[in-house]
Amino acid sequence: MVMRIMDEFRAAPKRRFGRSSPAADRLSPREWEIMNLLAAGRTTEETAAELFLSPTTVRVHVSTVLKKLRVKDRESALRVLRGE
Repeated sequence: MVMRIMDEFRAAPKRRFGRSSPAADRLSPREWEIMNLLAAGRTTEETAAELFLSPTTVRVHVSTVLKKLRVKDRESALRVLRGE
């Protein structure tokens, strides 16, 4: 069981987004993980609980993603990551 848990932590985060852009390529694995959870409909608080982070830390990661993608809100970021 411990080995299975360790393998899951070592695995790269699964992306819900089909296409990538040069800006999206700069996202860290943790930023991808957070954006995937938000794209799946999770709230900031639910995302924080699932990843054992504070909601403030999740918000900081989202803010960093917005800057990297040069967008103003989460919905725009998700559209960029989906390639829309």
